[in-house]
Amino acid sequence: MDVGVKFEVREIEGKGLGVLATSGIERGETVWEDSVILNARVLGGKDDFHNTSLLNRQVNQLSSEDREEFLSLNDPEPDGPKEMKNGRIYANNTYLDGCYLHSSRMNHSCKPNVMLSSDDTILAEVVALRNILPGEEILVSYLRTSALETKNERSEKIKTNWKFECNCELCILGGEDQNKNDQRREEVRNNLNSIDKFFDEVWRNPSMLPEVVRPLIKSFFLSAEVTLQILCCELAGESDAAIVATYLKMAELVAFSECEKFRTTLSSKHSPVELMSLARLQATLMGKMFLSNCKTTERELRELHEEFG
Repeated sequence: MDVGVKFEVREIEGKGLGVLATSGIERGETVWEDSVILNARVLGGKDDFHNTSLLNRQVNQLSSEDREEFLSLNDPEPDGPKEMKNGRIYANNTYLDGCYLHSSRMNHSCKPNVMLSSDDTILAEVVALRNILPGEEILVSYLRTSALETKNERSEKIKTNWKFECNCELCILGGEDQNKNDQRREEVRNNLNSIDKFFDEVWRNPSMLPEVVRPLIKSFFLSAEVTLQILCCELAGESDAAIVATYLKMAELVAFSECEKFRTTLSSKHSPVELMSLARLQATLMGKMFLSNCKTTERELRELHEEFG
């Protein structure tokens, strides 16, 4: 094993191959970086999300070592048509529109301990979302945790796309615990979606009357505060990405409340700059993609003041 490498690929009981931590890994630490070896995505494709002939050419162009490694990845239908094998493996082992060899060895959890992210879909980084102990399996979510899907929604996607049933700590919840988790996820998801729709409406229609917008700013900021509390307490560890998104939305709401046109008083103890700092602090522990999201919001805040004073 290379010096400094803190993981190894090993057989995991009941799962096949997986990735185990060989040393302690701290929250926010980049466990490894991975370069995409295949990307056959078709933009705008309705039925197939990859181009089979392009994929086959890319596989043939791989080095013999990388091609052997790719063909050893999980094939959900090993007895299926041979001519479709590349496509099956690619579809079953793809992140961020591409196939990453090391990262494709990670198994799934709806409450992962690492995040795989990229701001260019070429170089990805695997970052620890919490401290990971030696011997602990390194788990990523095959789904976007920021989508905050319910158990049934997650289960349907996993069975359709990856052909297995998830038995992670979230999916084995039962009875009232499961219902409460689903309800909180739906509440957070609806709150964040409503705030996004409000932003879209104000930007599409900047002539909206201040007396209409001001109470909405107050209402949505209170909603964001409740959302942040749920994410940090009842849904702790389930969607760090949604925490970053909530801080960014709170920063924008406070900025709206401070602009000349919509000036109003909120319960916030933080300025937009302070909320952006909180978002950036969380994003720093998650990867470059989330820092890019912060930069996008910073640009939007500048545009907001230019537009509304």
